[in-house]
Amino acid sequence: MNSFEKIFENEKYCDEVLNQISSVKSALDGVSRGLLKSHIRTCVTERIRGNDSKILEEFIRTIGYVLR
Repeated sequence: MNSFEKIFENEKYCDEVLNQISSVKSALDGVSRGLLKSHIRTCVTERIRGNDSKILEEFIRTIGYVLR
């Protein structure tokens, strides 16, 4: 957020602000993908092995959040 404050303080052009926003979104998408992979490998796998009947619906809901 500090970089955004500096951009506004220095009266940068809108395209520079949009470029910064795009960079942040890309970084967050990468974090989301990594977290989802970890979630599948640990939590989801363990619950499937434990015959947890709720895991499928919960996982579908989680995928929906990530794909928004």
